Amino acid sequence: MKLTSKLILPLLIIGFLAMIQACSDDPAGPGADASEAVIHGSIAESETNEESQLQSNLTNIEGVTVTAAQITSDGSFQMISDTETQTDASGNFTLHLDVESEQHIAIIAGSESEQVKGFLSAKVENDNTYTIKPLDIESTAETEIFATLVASGEAGLISKSDIEIVVNSGNAASIHGNSSAVAEIAASLAEAAEARAAFIAEKAEENSEAILNHATELKAEAQFQLEASLESASSAGQRNEAVEIFINSVTDAYVEAGLDVSTTAKKFEMWTRLLMNSIHDISSEIKNEARSSTFMLTAISIDKAVQAEAEASGMSETTIQAIIDAGVQLKADIRESGGASAEIEAAFEQYHDDVRSAMETDGSFEATAIIYIDADINASGGYKSIFDTALSGTLGSSLVIDAYSTFFSSVYASAENHLGEADETQISAIANMMILINLAV
Repeated sequence: MKLTSKLILPLLIIGFLAMIQACSDDPAGPGADASEAVIHGSIAESETNEESQLQSNLTNIEGVTVTAAQITSDGSFQMISDTETQTDASGNFTLHLDVESEQHIAIIAGSESEQVKGFLSAKVENDNTYTIKPLDIESTAETEIFATLVASGEAGLISKSDIEIVVNSGNAASIHGNSSAVAEIAASLAEAAEARAAFIAEKAEENSEAILNHATELKAEAQFQLEASLESASSAGQRNEAVEIFINSVTDAYVEAGLDVSTTAKKFEMWTRLLMNSIHDISSEIKNEARSSTFMLTAISIDKAVQAEAEASGMSETTIQAIIDAGVQLKADIRESGGASAEIEAAFEQYHDDVRSAMETDGSFEATAIIYIDADINASGGYKSIFDTALSGTLGSSLVIDAYSTFFSSVYASAENHLGEADETQISAIANMMILINLAV
């Protein structure tokens, strides 16, 4: 059949428009093979400055060779063929990777003697586009820790967000290349993650696996968002805002996955306590920076839970506002602490005092009931003393969880004893509040 000229022109136009639409729908962008994974990223500036907060050990960020590697079972990096690219004048790169579906993918920029690394937080799959945060000393230190976890077989319990919380711009330079610090942080992360999984298994019972898996997915989404935000950030303020959003998303992940808000806060406190108590032989600089960020995570989670329980117990708006103000002050004090153990402990003690005072003045309960419960907890030989003693020394996860469970049940029994005519919802809420304001003290 012959086509007339009147038909040919419209058909050509339709075909051209369809081709444009197909190109715009390609997630990998023009020129990319649709069957490949595409990774966008950049190398940080070579010098730290107040605006960027980034630091790279590369003397030049233009024309740097970038390639993908698989982190192998022994923790080494096996380069993936046909992935090599180079950075532009601003240090940006786009890397194409045909992997079908692979875990433990790292991105390496530079030569063997002068390089920075980063790793992808989830499985990399073809037909998807990923953004990795700027490659610098911080991302390199994180990758070294993750490679150590892969080599020890512990990477399955650890999410990238766990490492992200511990390593930051303040301690990364001291961790990078320090094999003993890398090994100790990796081992501590593994120990804390094992206890976390066991804690969720006990508290959530038959739903624990689903909750843990869903929370891991949500934390991965938070990590992806953080990395995209850090890649586009142009100032310290934007980076700090991205990190704050990230930490809040991590604290919310377990609640969204189905764990109640107070159990989530207890879990974060336990994770932080075990992590920091198991780090011994590293510099105070590394430990203080890690302590500051991990206890901020705990503070945010506890603050959210205490507010939720205050509302559940029927406390007044005035009391709830006083509790909100106490949480704001707690987080401000931790930010200003520099990670010093004494100052963080003092911040939580002040939070305890402020929240307890607010509870005592609330008309929903007798003030003496709150005083008596707190006395049962903090008196010489009280529940908190028994709890702290039980957690001293090196313990397996089952003994740690036993110590937490005993403390929780003791406080709950005290609340039942002293709250008289209160209903079950109120007793549970008050018991949880008293547990939470005393845990990290």
